Amino acid sequence: METFGAITGVILTAVAIALIFYFVLKVKGPWGNFWTFFVVLFLSIWAASLWVSPFGPVYWGIAWIPLLFIGIIVALLLSAMPSPPANTETSASDNGMDENASRKDFGIGVATLSGIFWMFLVILLVAVVIGYTF
Repeated sequence: METFGAITGVILTAVAIALIFYFVLKVKGPWGNFWTFFVVLFLSIWAASLWVSPFGPVYWGIAWIPLLFIGIIVALLLSAMPSPPANTETSASDNGMDENASRKDFGIGVATLSGIFWMFLVILLVAVVIGYTF
């Protein structure tokens, strides 16, 4: 039952922080999507809850301060990352570049960003699994 409570606390914390950052502060993160922002935030908070020793007041069997602290730090880091440009034609005409070269650069940027996303998710999942084994 302790694991269920901890995961519930992680989900509630991640949802609250993601909603505040996405809808109130209008931050979409580097991937420009609520769900990717939420998934990275959720896995980061979950991994941190397993590795950081709990401190502060405990409500419903969950120490909330480490969850909130790590969640806000990760959300701030994600919000500081730049998003890829949405319109490739504007950036191509502004830079005086060929449109095909701009699309190629945009495709490389998107592929790199999505590759980093998947590697980051795998690393976070490994941190969660190792946190439960130790």
